[in-house]
Amino acid sequence: MKRAFGICLILLLLVKVCLAQNTPLKNPFFEESNFFNSNWEKKNFLALQNNQNPKPLNFFISYEKNVNEAIYKKYATILEKETQYWSGRKIKNKLKYLKRIFEHVHLIYLKKYRTYTTFPQLFENNGYDCLTGTTLYALIFESLGFQYTIYETANHTYLIVKLGQETVLFESTDALSGFISDPEIIEETIQKYASQIAPDFNNIIGMIGQKKTVFAPYKTYSEKISIYQLAGLYYYNQGIVDYNLKNYKASIYTLEKAYTLYQSKRILSLLIVSIQEMLKTENLPYSEIKKYTAKTKFYSSLNPEFFD
Repeated sequence: MKRAFGICLILLLLVKVCLAQNTPLKNPFFEESNFFNSNWEKKNFLALQNNQNPKPLNFFISYEKNVNEAIYKKYATILEKETQYWSGRKIKNKLKYLKRIFEHVHLIYLKKYRTYTTFPQLFENNGYDCLTGTTLYALIFESLGFQYTIYETANHTYLIVKLGQETVLFESTDALSGFISDPEIIEETIQKYASQIAPDFNNIIGMIGQKKTVFAPYKTYSEKISIYQLAGLYYYNQGIVDYNLKNYKASIYTLEKAYTLYQSKRILSLLIVSIQEMLKTENLPYSEIKKYTAKTKFYSSLNPEFFD
């Protein structure tokens, strides 16, 4: 018993170190059957946890059912050709160069705005939302070696790219005026997005036996995030789709992977809520109840102060 307690304590300490450094979470549930959508997805998440740094594109493709290396190469080739097209062009005017990238991506890929689109839909039917549109620009700039910053707000994502002395805000959902180069307007836009509010799952209910329940349905913030954290938000969006369809089991697995990529409070909140809905609405055998109860205790222990 003491040995088991010691192992749990060490695991918890390791988790807190991961949270502090915002590195991929060492997830003890990865070996569950049916946890991953494919062997390819599992391979990439395990590689990430082993610090092998898979290419960011992997995690925007890996959500798809039955994805494999051939499917990955299909989309990687499209991105490679796009990158080669721009890397082969001479940069005479940096601002015009960036604007042409902005316009070209909209002209070829970003045609039909739809919420909660999947990344492959960019290439299959030109559907996109702010997250997948931002992702496409980020992957192009990543390949070109440009300096860029991704911003997450309560209900939006966008990026700022720097090329030499030029700084431009890329708003992927606005083809007409989403290319912003004026420094004052960039700052105004950043403040506008940061001040917007959206429903947040923080502290919705006292789901883990807490006596105090704080109801905080709205939150504003603006965070700089990495492209891997953006992938976590991508998984989070797909988890929302499953949750809204009341497919709680799928939502839980998706959100667990989202939280592995990005230890975000909103991801953690919806994950805990999904587990509780699963326990409440499904007639589960004792072994499943025990499993989901263990998940609740594990994930809620990662950041207990925000459930107070």
